Order: sequence, then C-alpha cells, then structure tokens
Amino acid sequence: MYAHLKRSSRPMGTPGQLSRIVLNPAVLLLFAVVACQDDVSRLTADGSSTLVADQVGATGSTARSIEEFVAAQVAPFAWTAPEQNTGARGDNLFIFMDYSGVSARDLRDAGGPDLGTTFSGTVTERALSNGTAEVHVVLHTSRAFTVAGSFDGTLLFGHFGDDIINGADVALGDCDFEVTLINTAPGAPLPDLRAHLSAGGTVKSNFFRGSADGTLRAEFGVPDGTRGRAHVVQNVLFQASGKGAIADLAPAELITVKVVGQ
Repeated sequence: MYAHLKRSSRPMGTPGQLSRIVLNPAVLLLFAVVACQDDVSRLTADGSSTLVADQVGATGSTARSIEEFVAAQVAPFAWTAPEQNTGARGDNLFIFMDYSGVSARDLRDAGGPDLGTTFSGTVTERALSNGTAEVHVVLHTSRAFTVAGSFDGTLLFGHFGDDIINGADVALGDCDFEVTLINTAPGAPLPDLRAHLSAGGTVKSNFFRGSADGTLRAEFGVPDGTRGRAHVVQNVLFQASGKGAIADLAPAELITVKVVGQ
C-alpha cells in the first residue's frame, strides 16, 4: 500500500525538516496487492517487461528520459504493510526508500553527507486513440536513503535526517520501481505520482521491490546499532476485480526488518 508522507513542520533549510517521516493514516491509499515474495535480494525478476532500446520502435512507443520522471517525483511515497506478522514488532510496518532522491538532496542541502544516490532506467510512452498516452516507467535507484518502523512513529531501522547530520549512520539500499500510468497526452510533462493520483489520474499498476542495509534501533529489541536489513515488496494492480484471490485489498504485501544473519 501507499502512504503519504508528511515532513516536519520546522522551517525548510534546517536540519529539523528531516527529523522525522510521519505517516498520516487519514490519507492512506489502499489498493489491491496481487503478488509478492519473501526473498527480494534479486531486485529485478526474470521475465521483466523492461523495454530495451531496439524494442521501442517495434512496439510503436517513444522513449522518454528517466531523469525527467525522477525530477517530477517531488512527493515520494512510503510503503505500508498493516496486516502481517514478520516478528518485527508484529503488524503495522512502514518503509520509506528514497527512490527519487528527494531526501538525499534535502539532507545534502541541510549540511549532511552526500549519499551518492544514483538512478537508471527507461520510460516508454505509447499514444492512445483517445488522445492520452500510456507511460511505462522502470526505475532503478542505488544507494537510496531508507528508514523503517511502526505506524505509531517508532523507528526500528535507519536514522532520521537530523541524527545523520549529527553523525549517525545511514541505511542505504537499492530498489526497483515499475509503474504504468495514463498521462494527459503524448509528450506531456511526466507527473508526480502523488499529484497524479490526487487529481484523479489513472495508474494501471506498479511494482516496487527494495532491500537496504543499516542499523537497528533499540526499540526493535536488540542493542542499538545492531546490523540489520529491511526488505519491501509491493505489487499493486489498480484494476483488480476485488474478487476471488484478490478480494482482500492487501493479501500479499510484504515488509520485513531483520537482524543480519537471521
């Protein structure tokens, strides 16, 4: 599931703006999750629908810039798993992986370290008969800032920005984000996904997988600083029927937080 993020109310440009990521349950968007797997160490599955350059012309699609898509994502989502039991304080977990580099940029601008976050991928666009365009994005992010915790705001994995600025370690990971959406017209600016959904725009599907290494907080039940690993899988089909195997809005989403070696 998606979760909107709210930043701290402290002024922009100060370390406090990065102090916490606060989940707002009132604006959670719930969608049907149709598949996941526990092992996300391999972030790109075999049989990926990624289009290579020599396939674009054959499909009648136009290549767009992955950098344009990344730049448009000014309000990235966290991911939630409210109904699971993985041993990480039970249910109601969230994870935020900075797939568009917003937190990395804010951290650097506030005097923190340069995380070296990088992006690669493809964007293909196909004109539709009604004048709109289907846009398929495959984004890979390396060295993405990551935090994970419980819905009550308890941080279990990683550190928030002000702690990092003061010398705390950073949890970093790699993630893949694949999304298919309907844009207003061929060649139209690529949208911020949150703004697109809020405005009633169509997203047909998205698939997110990520894995990060960092340290655990004492609230996890281990000595603070214990090496940990966080995983997330979110496979979302927005046009699901809501019947049969996918009747549950979230039957198979997964977030795990574990001690390394367990």
